[in-house]
Amino acid sequence: MDDILKRLGEVENDLSGIKAQTPHLATKADVSDLKASIIQWAVGTTIATAGLVFAIANFIH
Repeated sequence: MDDILKRLGEVENDLSGIKAQTPHLATKADVSDLKASIIQWAVGTTIATAGLVFAIANFIH
């Protein structure tokens, strides 16, 4: 019986640690906003790179 109580105490301690971390986890909205931001960054970088390539090609020709 003491072993069960000891193990239960360990589980309770683990759960309290998990509950303490919960406010710091990302929500679905956070992940969605980050995804949109990454897509915008990637599209912007691609457009800027294409513009740079065309500008360099124009000077070479």
